[in-house]
Amino acid sequence: MEVEMAPVEVTATPFRIANESASFSASVRTRTDQAINSTPSLSLEEITTGLPGLSVQSRTHFALGDRITIRGFGWRAQFGVRGIQMTLDGIPLTVADGQSVVHVLDPSFVRSIEVIRGPASTFWGNASGGVLSLSTRPSSNAAHTVRLKQAVGSYGLSKTDVQVTPNLGKHQLSVYSSYLTQEGFRQHSDTRLLRSGFTSDIVLGDARGLRVIGALQYMPRADSPGSLEEETAQQTPEQARETILDFDVGKEVTQGQLGATYYDELSPGTLNATAYGIVRDLENPIPFNVIDLNRRAGGVRLTLDNQTSSVKWGVGVEGKLQHDERMEFTSDGGAPDSLLIDQ
Repeated sequence: MEVEMAPVEVTATPFRIANESASFSASVRTRTDQAINSTPSLSLEEITTGLPGLSVQSRTHFALGDRITIRGFGWRAQFGVRGIQMTLDGIPLTVADGQSVVHVLDPSFVRSIEVIRGPASTFWGNASGGVLSLSTRPSSNAAHTVRLKQAVGSYGLSKTDVQVTPNLGKHQLSVYSSYLTQEGFRQHSDTRLLRSGFTSDIVLGDARGLRVIGALQYMPRADSPGSLEEETAQQTPEQARETILDFDVGKEVTQGQLGATYYDELSPGTLNATAYGIVRDLENPIPFNVIDLNRRAGGVRLTLDNQTSSVKWGVGVEGKLQHDERMEFTSDGGAPDSLLIDQ
């Protein structure tokens, strides 16, 4: 039996990230709604596993941040993230001294991840190791949606996520918030963490607009159980060190950031002008001492880029400011006592 069919024409359209071809070394991952809704996403490690060139190691409790490296850069950092540049919705998370603190972002709301390596990363200044760019912005054609997710687990884990994306026509707005509580497997591992944020895009004309984003972290409690000797860890791995309990070691952190980007398609090329500010207050009891840090940071960034059939070019200028007030006290059971250092 023979059947003759009409010709079938198949047209393949290549997928482009940000409407650009892969002209530089980069790894990109876009998370679908199904992936966002079905995974707890308690740490960056869960959503970045498998991205070439990127390694994220979760410390499993929030008194210590994730260790993030790109091609090995950043592994020397004892705290925070150093040696690479990080951005959230186009706003830098990296301050002037090269440190990035990432707990202000909630992995549950991250929709796209981009890792830029090689010479292209030098466009971001001191990012010698590369750039990790994360975005929480929903798709431009998203309808009015409300998303609620509840995750529960062992050792007192509970996390509630809420996200609202109204339909504003040509404009965009997305508001999100989450609250996490966790007792932890080990003694003295309690965590209380509230994170909120928003992204917006205000269209001012053809290919011209203003993006405003904000993020807030309030962590009133993040206990640290400390390390144990090998024999103790094998016999009673759930206990905390006695010294840790005596000095109530942990963190209390409040951090907020606000930024805006004006973009415009001009005859020379695409203009992006960004300004942002970061506020961070930290109280950090450690064995024998208590550290109190108040940080005020910010910056501006101006870029112009364009491309022809044979050349792609970009120029930019960036300036950053950072002011830290750091005091160190003797510890009275985890409470500040006598002032030792004021700098």
